[in-house]
Formats: sequence, structure tokens, C-alpha cells
Amino acid sequence: MENAPVEFRKRREIGEVITASFDFLRSEWKPLLKLTVIYVLPFILALAVVQVFIQIKLTGAIQFLNEMEPERLLREIGPIYLNLFIMMFFNLFVQSLYVAAIYSYIHLYIEKGRGNFSIAEVSQLLFSHSLMAFIANLLFAGMFMIGLLFCILPGIYLANSLSLAVMIFLFEKRGLGYSFSKSWYLVRQQWWNTLALNLLGLVILWMVNLVFSIPAMLTGISSLFSSAGEGVPAQFPNWYWVLTGMAQTATSLVMVVSYVFIAFQYFNLEEQHKTSLPNIP
Repeated sequence: MENAPVEFRKRREIGEVITASFDFLRSEWKPLLKLTVIYVLPFILALAVVQVFIQIKLTGAIQFLNEMEPERLLREIGPIYLNLFIMMFFNLFVQSLYVAAIYSYIHLYIEKGRGNFSIAEVSQLLFSHSLMAFIANLLFAGMFMIGLLFCILPGIYLANSLSLAVMIFLFEKRGLGYSFSKSWYLVRQQWWNTLALNLLGLVILWMVNLVFSIPAMLTGISSLFSSAGEGVPAQFPNWYWVLTGMAQTATSLVMVVSYVFIAFQYFNLEEQHKTSLPNIP
């Protein structure tokens, strides 16, 4: 029996938001997987390679510290900071591309109905939505970092309150200021529920990362004990880094769950409060 289309524009309790999100992922996993493999997976794999490369560089820098070579360590720290900045920027780009792909699919799913559009139609929205998502994510990341500089709690408060901004920006296309203001207003109505959804998404990411990281962790621990017994710096085998990259790739792919949580929460709050929404400039 074919699954019935999932209705997005509907009031839901937090448990219903979670259930509807998994129902949608269960019914649409094939086209979403195809979309991800074609447009997003190559960049996720490239990001995993960059992340593993930086971890290798950091491991080497720690080795210089253990060997009491501070001058060599200082020479390595400069390029590592540059690599970290490049990785953060690239990570933001990949997240923006991924969220744009998922939200473009949801946009057509709502507008045309389930099964009434093709992947090619999604791709027509993908470039513009990716650019919009990148701009919004760049501003969001800057505000989040400012919040963290003052203290962890303001950073968490900002991240949760503005977590709907990218979704609003892509769907309503009324500017960044409007999107951030509306996200702040909507989330304020159900701040703790939205935080619970965001935390659940993070827990799922953490669990997937843990499961895929177990082989690499066991290999790393074995290498550390072996090196300690021989009195030499730890040397990790190449397949340890391959397993690490696989874990990071799997974790990135599972971010789709968080994106769908946010989509359903946006429409839930929109339906609950659309009659009382203020005139947001």
C-alpha cells in the first residue's frame, strides 16, 4: 500500500512533529537519497577528506609538542589555523547546499504534491536556494559566534531562536531581516519545544557518529597503547583515517533529520500563530 502524502501545513504537538518528520523521511527516502547522491554527496566526501587532513595535521603538531620542539610547533600552528578556517567555510557551504536541496524538495512537495515533480525541477531551484541558504547561514554563524564570545548560554539562545530563519528565508523570500525577525517571534511561542527538536537532532547525529566511530576509536586506542609501550609517538594506520572519514560522512548525511524537524516545526508554528503574527518589517 502506497504511503499517503504527509501534510506540512498543520498544527502539531512536539511528538506529532517528530512522528510526521520520520513519516516523511520514510516515504520520501528514495528521491531524497537520489537528490543527495547527485548534488550533495560529492561535497560531503570532499569535506570529510578536508576534516581528516586537518586531524592528521593536528596529530603531527601534538607530536612536535611532545618532542619539545616549540619552534617547529609554532611553524605548524599557522597553517593549521588557516586550514581550520577553510574547513569551517567549506562546512558552511556544504550545509547550505544540503539544506537547500532538502528544502527545495519540500517546496515542490507542498506546491505540486507528492510524485508530481521531478529531480530536474528540484535542481532548477537548487542554485538560487543554495546561495540564499549560504548567505543566511553565514550571518547565522556570525551571530552564534558573537553569542558564544559573551557566554555559552547567549549562543545557545540565539541559535535556537533563529533556527527557523533559513527555512523562512527560502520559503517566503522576504529578506534576511524579515526571516530572522519572524524566526525569533515564532520560536518564542514554543521556545522549549523548538530547543527539544534541535537537541534531538544533535543527539541523533551524535549517536550515528558514535556508532560509525567505534571501529576507528578501537584502532586509535590500540595504536596509542602500542606506541606508549614502545616509547614512540603514536602512529595511526591509514585505514584508521579512512574509518574516521566514513564516520564524518555518515554524520553529515544524517543532518537531513534536523532539517526536516525544522521544516515541520516552522509550518506548525506558522499555522498556530498566523492569525496573530505581527507586521514584521
